[in-house]
Amino acid sequence: MSTALIGAGIASAATHAAPPTPVAEATPAASTVAIRLSAGSVANIPVNLAQTIANMPAYEYQGVNLTTAALEDSGNWWLYIPTNVVGFDEQDKEKLKGMTLMMVPIPLVAQANDDQWWLSLAAFAPMTPDCTGIPGPCSDVFYFTQYGQVPTWRLVLGYTFPTVRNTIDPTDQTYTTADGRVVDIQPDWSGKTYRLDPFGPWKAVWQTLTQTPTGYVAAPSGGQWSTALTALGAATWQSLNPMVPGTYCLPCQIGGAAVGAPDSLPKIYLFGKYYTLFDFGQPLTAHDWVTHRPDYDETTRPDHAVTGNIWTKQSQQQIGTDLAAATTPQALRASVAQFDATLQAVRVQLGENIGANIKGLEQALPVAAGSGRQLLDSIADSFAPQTPARTATTHVTVTTHVTVTANRALHGTDAPTAPVRVAAAGGRHRMPETATRTTRTVGA
Repeated sequence: MSTALIGAGIASAATHAAPPTPVAEATPAASTVAIRLSAGSVANIPVNLAQTIANMPAYEYQGVNLTTAALEDSGNWWLYIPTNVVGFDEQDKEKLKGMTLMMVPIPLVAQANDDQWWLSLAAFAPMTPDCTGIPGPCSDVFYFTQYGQVPTWRLVLGYTFPTVRNTIDPTDQTYTTADGRVVDIQPDWSGKTYRLDPFGPWKAVWQTLTQTPTGYVAAPSGGQWSTALTALGAATWQSLNPMVPGTYCLPCQIGGAAVGAPDSLPKIYLFGKYYTLFDFGQPLTAHDWVTHRPDYDETTRPDHAVTGNIWTKQSQQQIGTDLAAATTPQALRASVAQFDATLQAVRVQLGENIGANIKGLEQALPVAAGSGRQLLDSIADSFAPQTPARTATTHVTVTTHVTVTANRALHGTDAPTAPVRVAAAGGRHRMPETATRTTRTVGA
């Protein structure tokens, strides 16, 4: 993925500012496993391999429950709500975390892959103020040109996100869903610096195999699997069902199966004004944001545009007037001149972008190679004789963030459960009561 994105970065419309000078150590790193590990040993591989395989059902079960919680927080994808913004938003990050663990039920490897994916997607497809839904609310039909502005080489060197706010509700930190769930809606990466480690997943694989064994985790029962998968199916249907009041599904509205939102009708842009071709008098809701805050004013949103019905006599008269004004000899000459100036600006910008991306790749490749050398050093260190246990211990801390309680993540419910004892080298440990922040310290 990284190789493909780096290649694509050559043609991206990135800013032509000089690339940043690479540094030996990045500021807040995107991947918590992008570190050089010297505490592992190849002697641990047989035990860790057995434990990793045996623990896969438990971690896949946890991924299912995390995905379910993220889908429930996100709500219906056919509605215009702060948890469903076009572009990569906070709930997309939570969904990606759960689905990655569900597909790769090895915690460190899943985290390292998730770090790469969310960072790449957040940089590639930011929330845009010109479009917060498809196809209706787009006041800029070319909103997608705002995507792909950050080439992967810039992520490798270290990328600082601009200040990013939820484009539907930029004011509040949370949103209360129709069923009473309080959900974070502002992106937690806003204004922060991250670095993509190309070899992060490989380092995570090696750490998983060579770290001090962490013990076995009890597998979920058949009943727990049934409950978790049923909840996942229900959350998926809740997310994808277009037959809801305020839907942006145009065929559903025209077919009379659902009530649409006023701004869900696709727009066309003619002579500086917006019109819709699809207002046939079908019933619409009072607001675009059906479950909006009482003090929310939809006319002040960044993507709001006054739209007329093209079938009305008033709109057709306006189009005729604008057409006559736009086809005078003077107006046509001005349009041609503007078109030529635009093409010239594009040619200049393309040349500057290509030059900037070539320089950026030249700087990023040594940084990527350095990450590869760290992996090779870790592998070499794993074959070195191990320090006796009675000497000073070196610690490596691995931190994982989730957004649900441990009971919900591991058992599909918030009901209290008895702590699970997990066998580990050097003793027995209790599972933490919550999974808000789980920290494991591994001794050399």
